[in-house]
Amino acid sequence: MAERGRHEPDQHLAHLAADLGHLPLALSQAAACLIDAELDCATYRQRLADHTRRLADLLPDTGRLPDDQTTSTAAAWALSIDRANQLQPAGLARLRLELAAMLDPNGIPTPVLTSHQC
Repeated sequence: MAERGRHEPDQHLAHLAADLGHLPLALSQAAACLIDAELDCATYRQRLADHTRRLADLLPDTGRLPDDQTTSTAAAWALSIDRANQLQPAGLARLRLELAAMLDPNGIPTPVLTSHQC
């Protein structure tokens, strides 16, 4: 993040990494959200904790998730989706992601996701 002119205390970043289980995908999602939304690490960690608590009620026991995933990984994705949904056209990102989740995993025609007629 330093290359983007962002400087967070190392200890804050270490705590965030621990919150996310040091998983690369979750860390990259968090870094993108921190930069794009111009959040400081403490604010992001608070939002992450809030989402994690909410998701913990919906997901199976964390000991039963595949590949040592944690609810904080899902929470990082949820925060990224929340941020994308705020961008113009507001409110459309979540709907398009829900649509994409229902379509063929082998390929979706580009116009399905880029059309202005949703």
